[in-house]
Amino acid sequence: MADVRPSLDLYERRSGVFSSASPFTEASFDVTQSIRLTGLGGALRPGGAPAYTSPAVLALLAQYVAIGLLYGSLPNLLYPYFTGYFHVQGHQYNSAKTLLTLGWSLKVFVGILSDCREPMATRGRMQSLVYMTRTLASAVAAAVVGVGLNSNHFAGNYSWDMGVNTIFVLLALVPCAIMLPITAFFVVDETHPDHEHHEHDRVTFADYLAQCWALVQKRVTWQVMLFNFLFNFFNAGMASTAAPYVMLHWAHVENLNSQLVTIGGNLLFAGALAVMGRFGTMWNWHIVLLLTTLSANGIDAIVQFATIYNVVRNQWFYLGVPLTENLPYAMQFIVSSFLIVELADIGNEGVLYGLMTTVSNLPASFGPVVANAIFAHFDVDEAAIVADSDHVRHQVASTYAIYYGTTLLACASVALLPNQKPALHRLQMLDRAPYPYVGGGILLLCAVVLVYSIAASLLSMFDATSCLVIAGGKGCMPRPFK
Repeated sequence: MADVRPSLDLYERRSGVFSSASPFTEASFDVTQSIRLTGLGGALRPGGAPAYTSPAVLALLAQYVAIGLLYGSLPNLLYPYFTGYFHVQGHQYNSAKTLLTLGWSLKVFVGILSDCREPMATRGRMQSLVYMTRTLASAVAAAVVGVGLNSNHFAGNYSWDMGVNTIFVLLALVPCAIMLPITAFFVVDETHPDHEHHEHDRVTFADYLAQCWALVQKRVTWQVMLFNFLFNFFNAGMASTAAPYVMLHWAHVENLNSQLVTIGGNLLFAGALAVMGRFGTMWNWHIVLLLTTLSANGIDAIVQFATIYNVVRNQWFYLGVPLTENLPYAMQFIVSSFLIVELADIGNEGVLYGLMTTVSNLPASFGPVVANAIFAHFDVDEAAIVADSDHVRHQVASTYAIYYGTTLLACASVALLPNQKPALHRLQMLDRAPYPYVGGGILLLCAVVLVYSIAASLLSMFDATSCLVIAGGKGCMPRPFK
C-alpha cells in the first residue's frame, strides 16, 4: 500500500496561487482532493500499483524493447546512409529526419494505450521504467548499425559492411514479427466503464471525437498542449542544415564511433530516467526544465563553435563532450511524460495520450522544415564546408547561433507549465469555463503544421522540387518557353 500522508499533501497544495474570482477555494480543493486521494491510496484511479513482474507488465516492457530497437536503428541510419553514402544536401537530410519521425506525430490517429495510475509519490515510475527499457534496447540497435555499417561507403573505415537491406530484414523479424504473439496473448487491455454508463456500453467514434473536443476546450489541456509544442519546437526543432557535414568533414566522425557514443548516451539517458523515477517525481518542473535546457545547449555550443573555428577538430571531442547532454535531455523527456500521466482521468486516458503525444512530436516534423527555409539563405552546403573558408565558418556559426537563440524562447514557454503535480491538479479543479476558440485554433494550427511538414518534406526528396524555397532550396530557375 502507498504511504498516505495527508498533512504533506495539504502542505504541498498550499503553494499554489488561486484566482479570487473562482468559486473554489484553496481549502475546499485540499479537502476534496485529500479525501479522494486517501480513499484510493493516493492514486488517481482504482486498481492499485502494477506488479512489475507480472506477465502484463513484462509484455508492456517487451513492446518497448521492440520500439527501442526500431528507435535506435532507424534514426541512426541517417548519418551513415544519407550523409556518408548518398551525400544528400543538408535540407534533404533534415527532411529525411522529418519523414522518419512523422509517425510520432500521427499517434492520435492510431490505437491508444491505457495506463495504470499510481500514487502521487510514485506515479511516473512505470513511465521511467518503460522508457528506460526502450533506451537500453536502442543502445543494442545502435551497436548493430555501428558495426554493420562502418565501411568506407557509410562514413567508416571497414572493408566490409552488412548492407542496409540486412538491417531492415532484422528489424522486420525481431521487433515486429515476435511482438505479434506477445501482444496478442499477454498485453492486458481492460475496459473501465464510465460512471454514467452501463458496463457493456462502448464508446462510438462520434463520442470519441466529442470527448476530444471537450478536452481541447479545457484550459489545462490547451495550455499544456501549447507548452509542449512551443518548448519542443524552440528547444530542438531548428537544427542547422550544416550539422551533418560539420560532423563528416570538420569533425571527421566515423560511423562506428558515432554509434558507440550513442550507446553510451543511451545508457546515461536510461540511468537518468531511473534516477528521476526513483527520486525526482516531485521535483519542481520549472527548475528542472530551465537548468537542463540551458546546461545542455551551453555544453553543445562549446563543442560546436570549437569545431567550426578549428580550435579543436577531433571526433572524440565532438562526440564525447556532448555525452553529458543526455542527463538534462532525460529530465526534459520524463517531465513531458509525467504531464500526460497526470492530466488523464478515468475514461479519457487514450484521448489525452493521443492528443498530447501528437502535439509534443509535431515540432520534430515541423522544426526541420522551418529550419530548411531559414538556413537556405546561408552558404552552408557540403561544397562550402569542404572549402572551409572564413566566410563559410561565419555562415555556419550564424546558423548555430540562431539555433541556440531559439532555446531562450523555449525557456520562456515554461511559464505555461504548472510547476508540479499539485499545481497541475489545482488548475484542473478550477478549470470550468470552456475555451472553444482557443481549443479550435490549436487544433487548426496542428493540422496546418502537419500538412505543411509532410508536403515540404516530400518536395525536398525529388530533384525537380527540392530547389523550391518551401522545400528548403534557394529557388528554382524558371524554365524557358519553347
